[in-house]
Amino acid sequence: RTEDDMVQACILSTEHLQELGRIEKRTLYVKPLTEVFLNQTLRDRVLWATTRCTPRSPSIFAHLTAAERKFVLKAVTNDVSQHFAPQHIFFNQAHWDHTKYRSAWYAATLTFSQSVGKGRFFCVSHKPVGYDDDIGAHRIRIEMVALAELAAVADGSLKPDRQFFSFRHQNRWENVSGMA
Repeated sequence: RTEDDMVQACILSTEHLQELGRIEKRTLYVKPLTEVFLNQTLRDRVLWATTRCTPRSPSIFAHLTAAERKFVLKAVTNDVSQHFAPQHIFFNQAHWDHTKYRSAWYAATLTFSQSVGKGRFFCVSHKPVGYDDDIGAHRIRIEMVALAELAAVADGSLKPDRQFFSFRHQNRWENVSGMA
């Protein structure tokens, strides 16, 4: 199913990449597109860009001008910052910084993609969803990754050293490494 009228904001984390082959996705919210992009013209440009995205190239920014990207990022930053709960930051940063947390920097991108394949779990990691053809919604996603994780991916010190847990996690890795 396609939900191009909805936006999902999520954190992608590499905390279990090396030992489990997983890129974790923590959903912050799912809300109507009209609540994230208040400007109709900007919303129309984002929707137009989704029509150009493919499974191999899900980036919405690739189809926008530099000026449009600036306004889209501003809208995304404004929206995410008003919803971003401190506990998400604390939990995610604990993996990278074992001292007292002070602040964290994240990079964000906008994609139009769909999760396909097994690997989704209901609430707990030992209870998989019981569908062989588990397909997520095709929707606009604000994907955020901690800068410390992106730096480790970019310099090669963080990379998968085993098979991915599932195709979903491989796709998430491609998005994270593309951001790096």
